[in-house]
Amino acid sequence: MSSRFEMSPLRCGMAPCCVPTSTGRPVAAKPPGPHEFVIRLRPTDVLLGPDHRLRLNVSSSDFPNFDRNHNTGKDFWSDAELQVAWQTVMHDSEHPSRLVLPVIED
Repeated sequence: MSSRFEMSPLRCGMAPCCVPTSTGRPVAAKPPGPHEFVIRLRPTDVLLGPDHRLRLNVSSSDFPNFDRNHNTGKDFWSDAELQVAWQTVMHDSEHPSRLVLPVIED
């Protein structure tokens, strides 16, 4: 029997932390921000009951599913330096955030 509070990921998505430049070549996003990221997820289906909730996690890595992110922008295989990464999800009138979920009615 599963716990009422058990979490199971529905989908995972990733986006490189890069922003476009006037030359068209993306470069690593640096503070100060904000920067907009669009992360597209593959389709899935789930039936949510009245007492069910969704949770959105934002992180700079997905270890151990993927190699750790050094957050330096350098090659993972040869970079010994590690940097802390900070994420801020903005949600005010000037910087709206959203999670778009299609709903299919019965």
